Amino acid sequence: MAVFSLRLPDEVAARFDAVAAGQGGRSALIRRLVAAIVDGDVAPETVVVPKRSGPATRRIEAMFTADEFAAIEQAAADMELTRSAWLAVVARRRIHQQPKPTPRDLRELVNIREEIRRIGVNVNQIAQAANYAAKQPGIDFRPELRRIDAMRAQLAEWISAINKARLGDLSFWHTPS
Repeated sequence: MAVFSLRLPDEVAARFDAVAAGQGGRSALIRRLVAAIVDGDVAPETVVVPKRSGPATRRIEAMFTADEFAAIEQAAADMELTRSAWLAVVARRRIHQQPKPTPRDLRELVNIREEIRRIGVNVNQIAQAANYAAKQPGIDFRPELRRIDAMRAQLAEWISAINKARLGDLSFWHTPS
């Protein structure tokens, strides 16, 4: 039988023990959690990194500002990784696959898309009013109608970019070099 060992911060271990106490103890709960993930009953919320084709033999050094370093430390701690391991995961994900948004980011993208959709509804109402006003004699609304059409096109482009971002395509946010 295989043995797994892991290190946890004391506070997390104490909280896990409190949960596990009512469920047969640490080992029993961990065995059930592992079985649930392996059997596909629970989707693990982890970073997926492709397997290496061979051993890592190259090393990179990088310099960061104090603020960047603090952000890296926090991000690594949030994922319970070392700074080096976190940076390696980020680099490998970027190299091997499109980044997949986190569930929180997906919810935000959906919220942004809905806000843009609501703006589009308002633009359509403005267009209807402008079309009605354009029928009045002596008023030329053609320039405004062209601007409204440009707004509609821009909104459609933004919604398309958000839909692509939900699938991992973040090219819309890349800046030219």
